Amino acid sequence: MKHQPITAKGAKYTVIFYSFYAVMALLQLVLAFAEGIDGELDTVRIVLWIFMLVLSLVGCGYTLWQRKHYPNEDPAADELIAENAKTGMKGMGIFFGIITVAFLLAILLAVLLK
Repeated sequence: MKHQPITAKGAKYTVIFYSFYAVMALLQLVLAFAEGIDGELDTVRIVLWIFMLVLSLVGCGYTLWQRKHYPNEDPAADELIAENAKTGMKGMGIFFGIITVAFLLAILLAVLLK
């Protein structure tokens, strides 16, 4: 397997991406155990979220290892990565803003037409 060099910003954004999924998996695990206190534990769900958590942590570790052993100091690539991340975040913000406004409008119409 050939390892690809990675820039500092590329590693940063990749670790943030994997960390988001690790936190999501951890929260879902807590919810699965909390729901299982009153009744029966859903073992399939717990195993899948543990698998997701392990994969996310392995991804973070591999990215940090890759940055340490195969660094790429390319300012042009760093700028491109930063610009792509900003554009992606703006797009996600617009998308979730539209979804939020649509839900608020639906709730408002449901209350008014009740």
